[in-house]
Amino acid sequence: MENYFILLELPFDLPESDTNKISEAISKKQAQWSRDQSNPVKKAKASEYLAALEDIKKVMLDPTARKQEAAKAKQIKASKAKELEAKLSLYRAKGDELSEKDLKRLVKVFGAFGFTADEIKKKFGSGNKKQDKIDPSEVLDKTQARNVQNFMQQLDMKEKTLYDFLSLAPTASWNQLCEAADSMKKKILAKGDKTGRDNAVQSLCGLCVVIFKDVASKKKYDNYVNLTKYRAVNEAVDELALSNQKRIEPKMKESLIDIAVRQYHVSVSDASVYINHYCEYMGYALPENKIVCGLCGTENPAGTTNCVKCGKPLIIPCPACSAENNNSAKVCAKCGFDLTKMDKAVELLRQAKQKYSEKALEEAERLVKEAKAYWPNHADVLSLEKTIQDERKQAADTIAAIMKDIQDKKMYAAQTKIDQAKANGFSIDPSVASKVTAVLKEVESQLAIMRNASGDEAFTIAMKLTELIADSDELNQSLKKFPPDEVPAVSSKRVGDEITLTWKPSPSIGEITYVVVRKENTYPNGPTDGSTVYNGKELAYTDSNAPKNTVLYYSVFAVRIGVHSKATRLDEAVAIVGKVTNLKAIGGNEMVTLSWTKASTVTEIRLYKYCGYERPQDDSQYETIPCTRLDGLLVNGLTNGMNYWFAISAGHTLNGKTYFSEKAYLSAVPQKPAKPLQDFSVQLIDEVFQAKWTQSEWDVILFYAKLKPEYAVGTIYDLNELLSKYEKIDINLKSLTEAEFRLNFVGECYIVPGVINASNVILNVASYISSVPAAKNISFDINSAATEMYVNFTWPKKIDRSLLVYRMDSYPTGIDDPLAHKVECSKRQYEANEGILISNPAKGTFYAEVYIYFESDGHRVYSDACRALLSNEPQKDVFYTLKYKKAGLFSKKCTLTVEIETEGACVFPSFAIVSKFKSTPLKRGDGDIVCTVNDNTEIKGSHTFEFDVSPMKADTRLKMFFLNDKNYKSFKIACKAGNNI
Repeated sequence: MENYFILLELPFDLPESDTNKISEAISKKQAQWSRDQSNPVKKAKASEYLAALEDIKKVMLDPTARKQEAAKAKQIKASKAKELEAKLSLYRAKGDELSEKDLKRLVKVFGAFGFTADEIKKKFGSGNKKQDKIDPSEVLDKTQARNVQNFMQQLDMKEKTLYDFLSLAPTASWNQLCEAADSMKKKILAKGDKTGRDNAVQSLCGLCVVIFKDVASKKKYDNYVNLTKYRAVNEAVDELALSNQKRIEPKMKESLIDIAVRQYHVSVSDASVYINHYCEYMGYALPENKIVCGLCGTENPAGTTNCVKCGKPLIIPCPACSAENNNSAKVCAKCGFDLTKMDKAVELLRQAKQKYSEKALEEAERLVKEAKAYWPNHADVLSLEKTIQDERKQAADTIAAIMKDIQDKKMYAAQTKIDQAKANGFSIDPSVASKVTAVLKEVESQLAIMRNASGDEAFTIAMKLTELIADSDELNQSLKKFPPDEVPAVSSKRVGDEITLTWKPSPSIGEITYVVVRKENTYPNGPTDGSTVYNGKELAYTDSNAPKNTVLYYSVFAVRIGVHSKATRLDEAVAIVGKVTNLKAIGGNEMVTLSWTKASTVTEIRLYKYCGYERPQDDSQYETIPCTRLDGLLVNGLTNGMNYWFAISAGHTLNGKTYFSEKAYLSAVPQKPAKPLQDFSVQLIDEVFQAKWTQSEWDVILFYAKLKPEYAVGTIYDLNELLSKYEKIDINLKSLTEAEFRLNFVGECYIVPGVINASNVILNVASYISSVPAAKNISFDINSAATEMYVNFTWPKKIDRSLLVYRMDSYPTGIDDPLAHKVECSKRQYEANEGILISNPAKGTFYAEVYIYFESDGHRVYSDACRALLSNEPQKDVFYTLKYKKAGLFSKKCTLTVEIETEGACVFPSFAIVSKFKSTPLKRGDGDIVCTVNDNTEIKGSHTFEFDVSPMKADTRLKMFFLNDKNYKSFKIACKAGNNI
């Protein structure tokens, strides 16, 4: 049945909600359908609509149902939109305007689905959008354009734009483009010798600055790019125009359109507009456009849709890709589709409809497939294809349902479906229909015999019939007269949280299955009176999901052919009750303190003890201990150092009766408590933790905790309780008071020191430790413009965050120094910037500290600081004095003292002292190296170095050189006194 909004022609985009208007529309349609009953063609549909009249009123006059119907109508409209677009694409081939006649035809077909005339006209227009005309005065100057093309060709960027040249997006602002061009030009100017490519880049950068000088200039370039984007077409136009006195004739334009359509996959109309705009920009003459009919050769005025002579459409839209083609085209210029076979598709569609009406679905489907190959998007072809597919699916589903009924022995249901399928024209395998008919005939024959039989004879016949059929009401009613004998006996056994039931088989003949039913607080009286926990042929079942702390009753039923026996009950009710929980045993001096948590239903505790290291397998070896408390007990009179086992059973009172749980076991050792571990300390040395303490009477145990632990110092704890909270550390004892261990963690943690005897543990105060390693080897560099300082250091492993803290007068007091500057830096930023970047650094000395830190849950753990002085000052004067002392009576070594003096503080770079006999060394390699300082040195005013050196001859000359020549930019070094030995 059609959608009621569409059927009544009521609006549904904004659903009609006025019940008076809805009732008026229903009355109007009712009168129309009554008239249509006299029309032989419309009679069937009219009768169907009149029969549905009450349902139409029910749906359309109910707000909720009406809202749902409107939503369905919108879905139908959406599905029809594609079909409408296919029709519009055909009408667009006739011209740029949709005629009133064609519009009425489309409204008649699609109006019922909510498409108004205005909406159809709008959709038609949206598919005919034309390229906006570009004003030639708003396009880049042709001289500039030619220069750009020449330079781009020299740079092998013929197919690229200036945006590609500057490595920026077309959306970049004119400021950004000018800055990029200026920066690129400065880099070229900074080079010494320039290549021809460098000269082209420099010239192109200059053009970019002019072209992108403001918004208006950039727009002209963008228009130029849009106007010349099809380079192959441009070149062809230029070649034809220059060979024909700068004129493009109509036949030339047709060939140019073919190039555009073939290479750039644009429509014929878009190609024509592009060529017109390009010719206007280049100043080429373009006589009045004529459309030449490819079939008869007649010239038609521009805008003509059909040839004025032969009447054939001048443009053919491709049915496969919708591209426009000349009417003489044999194949689509865009996708290669064969356009000559469209008429064949119409004929094949007619034949397919005829075969479908004759219910020859396979032949109809074959014809549709052929038609679709000739005209893929034909709306009627697609519609018929879907109809056939739906009908074939319905037939396949019906046949599958019939076979399922036969498999399930539902022969009456199968026969009904076979009759319906034949009425619908579906083909049914004759052997299947014959099999069903034969079975039903045999069933009717045996039922007639059974009606006259009784007792075992009737039951035997019924049993045989169950092998043939499952949906005979007469047979199923007869079987209820023969229930099986009940199960003779049922017994149970409880193990843990499971109850296992076993029973003896029913003595009745036939195939017997068993159903176990569980019920709380009373026995089940029937197979549906409670929860069915088992249904099968076995004679035992373990109930693993029995509810706890509940009195449970079980009954077992024998079942034969769906008929149940009387119930056989389990003699006694059972209950699964829980053990005590959170069981703890702490050994004290000749005593053990027991504690546990009980359920609210516990009213009695049974407690037992046994002295021995192994838990006894036989509960009879335990000794009963009187217990009046329900939550714990202090057991006295025990022997220190001996192991005791305790067993506890909880008695739960349910419905006035006490049910005892299984026993819970644990052990403890009475022991005179020792003192907590004294003088405990721990520190990290070379990735290994070193721990020390004062010797204890008990053994030492250490625990690891990520968060600050909470416990009572000096209290005895059970080892298992501590292991549930903390991680035990494997330690390597070096002596009775020292150990070492490793921990694989980054950040901070706590080491909990304890002493242990048996399972008794006494804890002392936890020690806080951190494993965040510090940075090493700080150095720095400054760019040539002195606008950026880069601070470098060696990163520790597994850490990726750092913090630079610095002051200009003294070292910071720490990370929280309010007068210090701070720079956060991740390892990714560090690698990208090649160091921690300080932009526009102030002149002077930086007292810097680098911290490495680990962050977790918003909390930071910092390493120790790594300090260094960083200098950003003009070239600094440094004076040095050399004093050589030969070996003598009181010293067997020759020494060289180097004293360095400077104003203020600085970081003096690594250096070497070089010697040369009778002449002063001119460079570091011009002589012998006497001594070297490989590290940077912090100097405040002056600093003295002393070296053991080899003996030197008289008149040897000495001079200081930096190990890195770039340091001469920062320091001017001079010898204050003579450099002769």
